Amino acid sequence: MKSLDERFRSHVISAVLYFFATFFLVSLSYGELLDGPFESFYSNGQVKERGAYSDGKREGRWEQFYAGGQLKSKGDFNNGVGVVKWYDKDGQWLSTERWVEVTDGERRLDEFDENEQLIQRTYLRDNQPFRTEWFDEDGNLTETEYY
Repeated sequence: MKSLDERFRSHVISAVLYFFATFFLVSLSYGELLDGPFESFYSNGQVKERGAYSDGKREGRWEQFYAGGQLKSKGDFNNGVGVVKWYDKDGQWLSTERWVEVTDGERRLDEFDENEQLIQRTYLRDNQPFRTEWFDEDGNLTETEYY
């Protein structure tokens, strides 16, 4: 069985990769800023993700679902900045993330544990991760990885 840190680390890496794959594919498909409702689907017809864009940024409630229909994540965004809660297939909370626009083309993804303690921070430039930091239970930086 994986430790809690291993579960969080693998979950965050999967979430970041999923976010970038979705962002990249949507950008290629539309070639312009998205505006309005958005939905994507699994091959079985089940909703995979739904939300809305405003001027190319996520806006309002966003939800992702597992292929079986269970809620995978939900979050609320304002001008592309938002807090997302992730759940396992049984509906149990896994983690909470906060997406923050730092500067033009640079974003920060903060991940928190069940006590709302920061455990991981990933910096992204032009939608590509370039640095991840991990923190201990006292909020001290314990590890930094550069990409």
